[in-house]
Amino acid sequence: MYSDYNILVVGDGMIDEWIEGVAERNEHGRTEMRMVNPVKTRTLGGVYNMAVNFRSLGANVCCVAMVPKESTVGNQYIQIALNQKGIAYNLFASGDYKITVQERYFCDDKYKTWVSYSKPAQATNKTVEDLFQYLHGDSIVVPDALVIWDYDEGMLTESTIPMLLLWARTNHIPVIVDPKLNNFTKYKDVEILKSNDNEALQAVGSNVCLANKVREELDCKYAIVTRGDKGMSVAGEDVNLFIKSHKVADVVCDVGAGDATLAALTLEYLRTGDIERACEVGNIAGSIAVTNKYCGSITVEDLENRNAW
Repeated sequence: MYSDYNILVVGDGMIDEWIEGVAERNEHGRTEMRMVNPVKTRTLGGVYNMAVNFRSLGANVCCVAMVPKESTVGNQYIQIALNQKGIAYNLFASGDYKITVQERYFCDDKYKTWVSYSKPAQATNKTVEDLFQYLHGDSIVVPDALVIWDYDEGMLTESTIPMLLLWARTNHIPVIVDPKLNNFTKYKDVEILKSNDNEALQAVGSNVCLANKVREELDCKYAIVTRGDKGMSVAGEDVNLFIKSHKVADVVCDVGAGDATLAALTLEYLRTGDIERACEVGNIAGSIAVTNKYCGSITVEDLENRNAW
């Protein structure tokens, strides 16, 4: 269904390390999480997980991110994992950059909390030049959409953001953005901007008709504000919608659910041009993702089984 689409995903890459434990009563009668012979399970996080979700839905994907200049175990893991998933990539080496590692804890098969180990570094002049050369080189496959996954970890800056937006505009490529707060207002005039309600509220300072306010401030075609299990608001020139979430009986882990939502939403929008339909499919995708473990990606078959079409 989505195999004809080429997606370029640019953003901040991470590694998730999942550690599992059990809840036990301690000597004081309080419940605590105990890690007995813990085994770490690694998965791709951040922009890499975004790329994984597009690929699992059948799209052709190229992922662009920063990695440390020196060869590390983390670098090797990322490249091997992307190759195994069939995801093309361009990883730009930066001397000051450290891969963000997020330790995520499961207790009795439920996601509980996380600890982040990172040292964000801004894209260097060399990274900016590398990105420019890649975008304007002969090897790039012009995508059907540019998806920017901005987690404020250094890849998206005052230099790289306008470069990406100008390149996309020049080549008539729709831009879909999931921004963090610091760069929120830099994404002017994009096709779709998806954010959660907390960051949207901090960015535009209004809780009344929040999606409409985001759209007005950034002049994007569509603004989508997600509200967790309450659903999502959608605003466009002739669109003002609230889409209820799909009830989930047993939430296992909500990490990465937004990636599944955005991937399905983007591909359905490219296929139909219908933002309401796209958001409905994206909402279903998110409700499936939260029942999976370890940032589980979803497939077209998963969506078919939930009668997404």
